[in-house]
Amino acid sequence: MLLASCSKQETSLRSVSNVLASSLISKVKKPKIIELKKTALLTGKVECQKSSFFLLHDIVDPVHQPIVDTIQIADGSFRYEAELNKQGYYALDFYWNKKSDPKRLNVFLGHSDSLWITFNGKKPLKTRQVSGRGEYETQYIWDKSSYKKAYPRTKQVSKKEKTLARADLDSIRERQLRSLVAWADTLDHISPTFLDLEETDILYSFAQERLDLEEAIAEKTFEEVKTKFVRNLNLGKSSNMQVQSYADFLLAYREAKTGSFTNLSRPPSDIAREKIEFVDKKYKSSHIRDYLKRDILISMIKLDGSMLINDPVSKYTRNVKHDIYRDEVIEAYIKHVYIQDGMLAPDVTFMDADSNKVSISDWRGKYVYIDIWASWCVQCLNQMPAFKQLERDYAGKGIRFVSINVDDHPARWKARLKASAMSGKQYHASGGYKSDFAKAFLIKSLPRYILLDPDGIIVALDAPRPTSSIRAMLDNPDVFAHASKYGGQQ
Repeated sequence: MLLASCSKQETSLRSVSNVLASSLISKVKKPKIIELKKTALLTGKVECQKSSFFLLHDIVDPVHQPIVDTIQIADGSFRYEAELNKQGYYALDFYWNKKSDPKRLNVFLGHSDSLWITFNGKKPLKTRQVSGRGEYETQYIWDKSSYKKAYPRTKQVSKKEKTLARADLDSIRERQLRSLVAWADTLDHISPTFLDLEETDILYSFAQERLDLEEAIAEKTFEEVKTKFVRNLNLGKSSNMQVQSYADFLLAYREAKTGSFTNLSRPPSDIAREKIEFVDKKYKSSHIRDYLKRDILISMIKLDGSMLINDPVSKYTRNVKHDIYRDEVIEAYIKHVYIQDGMLAPDVTFMDADSNKVSISDWRGKYVYIDIWASWCVQCLNQMPAFKQLERDYAGKGIRFVSINVDDHPARWKARLKASAMSGKQYHASGGYKSDFAKAFLIKSLPRYILLDPDGIIVALDAPRPTSSIRAMLDNPDVFAHASKYGGQQ
């Protein structure tokens, strides 16, 4: 190939398509039975880029996509043998350099697959090509958008049109299933796992539209719509979570079944508890339960934003098996409940230039204006002269000026301090964006400034920059502190 230039969970999912889907996949030519290794080989060439890298992700579900490994590109070539946790969807995130946004190449990896991938580094998505064992599956994924036509939304059409649309919707779905099988039947070999996942994608891509139609046609609520279509869905198959449309439908189905629980006059902890009880009763898979409960808790945290959600959040974070879900729930909790203007600042610890530990609580007694910066942040460095001028102008007025560095390594911080002859209160939060300080204060971008009052209460979690309107706040800090304290959560 030429390189490009510069509700019964046991019920079968296939019953959804009225016998059609149950028989189509079985007609595909059966591959020869051979001993397969539980690995896949990824090799290839990248034109116009001699050195770079991929991050290989395992697509567990739309949220949980852990990094398997880094694949280095040297002299425009790469070779990597991946040990597979499963046969299924993976993603290669291509980075032109460490600071560039990645371009994602979705792939299917099966046991003993050997993919040869080539593309132009400047335009990877437009020039990508694949060959080798497993090429059909990956090429199908890449080409899918060109023939998988989205069905138009149906909520704005008449009842009669919706009745007609139901048959049309089923017809389109069946044609796509037939096309999948007809394509597979022309090939020498194809992964049965891949066919099952793609069939699931087709069925559930249409499932939400079909559910909308059934409710609209009947002009009744979800609970009153008892169609065979809904009853026959298999919503408990954890391996299908890597299919986006399947995971999305689980969320939609859960909300349809439990949406009536949401009543703002009721305590949010009671609403969350009832929704979680439904999930626990409905699903046996811990993966699916954790995924759905994550969505419930994040939604309730954002809706209410009070400490009343503490108990269900605490129980979930203790028992959840997927760290990514736990981290997202905790982050939402910190952002909407735990860390707000008017709340007590988290008492995290830093190191000064002499490696002495200092805590935020050590600064109580004065207002504190905090500058968060990194040596690589040009805008941070540009703000520093104005920050130092503020420190001089407000000397003796009860305001402490503090700089906290969030470089990954303290050596870079100390090198910048020496090179720029920086003075004043300088501290380092080791670990960058992953440090306890960055997590506690939701530091995800720079520059960033925070203002605390003498009691350690947050006046402004995202305070104005030195070159902006901060002087108005520093001239009247008591006014802003009072508004923040009594406007925030108590």
